Amino acid sequence: MRIPVRNREKTAIDRYRRTFQTEADMKTQRLTLLVSPEDKRNYRNLAKERGMNMSELMREAVRAYGVNTIDDPRELVALTAELREALPAMRRSVRAANASVERALASIASRQAKPSKTS
Repeated sequence: MRIPVRNREKTAIDRYRRTFQTEADMKTQRLTLLVSPEDKRNYRNLAKERGMNMSELMREAVRAYGVNTIDDPRELVALTAELREALPAMRRSVRAANASVERALASIASRQAKPSKTS
């Protein structure tokens, strides 16, 4: 017995077409990437192993890398500057905390060293 199409779960191809085959998603722009012959062989072999063409491999690699990471170096520079600015205060705070702990330990040690007056 055939199940009517409207009741059947969509196949992966149907989901792909519905999701990606819009006019906006059509690949109409070309990007030229220059690589060494050895790199090209490696990319071709990798694409073949994964069952895709080199264009698909490159698109997948760029998506996996995350194109928005291009701005990360600037963000990293800004965060590094903030950290460098905050470090002196952090060091002072750590030194003060260490000194407080040393005083507390010395106080405990001196109390333990004194003989008890109850004995």
